[in-house]
Amino acid sequence: MSLRPLRSRSGFTLVELLCVLVLVLVLASLAAPSFRDLTTRVRTRSALDRITADVAYTRMLAIRSGTRATLRFTRRSPECYAPTYALVVMTTPARTAKQTVLDVSADTCIDLGTVDSIAFNSRGLPVTVNNRRVSLRRGAIADSLTISSLGRVFRWY
Repeated sequence: MSLRPLRSRSGFTLVELLCVLVLVLVLASLAAPSFRDLTTRVRTRSALDRITADVAYTRMLAIRSGTRATLRFTRRSPECYAPTYALVVMTTPARTAKQTVLDVSADTCIDLGTVDSIAFNSRGLPVTVNNRRVSLRRGAIADSLTISSLGRVFRWY
C-alpha cells in the first residue's frame, strides 16, 4: 500500500482576507482623527515659528536702520486677528519692508491682547515695557510665544 503525499494548498481564503481587511480599516478609522489633529498642531506651530522669525527680523531691522520698526497685524474681528501681517519701518515716509501671509486655515486666529502691533525702538527694545504674549489658536489647538521686556522671544514646546 503506497501512500501519496497530500498536496498542501497554499494561500488564504477569501474569508480570511476580508477579516484582515476589515481589521485594518477599523484601525485606520481610529488613527485618522488623531492624524488630523497632529497636522493641525504642526501647521499652528510652524505658523508661530514664522511669527517668531519675523519678530526677530523686526527687532534686527529696527537696530540696523536706527528707527522704529513695527509688526502690524490685520484685524479680522474685535477679538481675533487674521493670519496676515506687515513689517513696517517708521522712516519718513513709513515703508512696508515685508508682507506675510501665514499658511494656515481661515479659521485660525492670532491673539495679541489689546494691541494690534509689536514695535521695537532703535535700540531693539520693545516699545511696551511689559511682556507681550502672542497666541495662535485654531479651535482647541493653541500655541503661544512671549516677548520679554528686553526683546527676547521665548517659545515652549
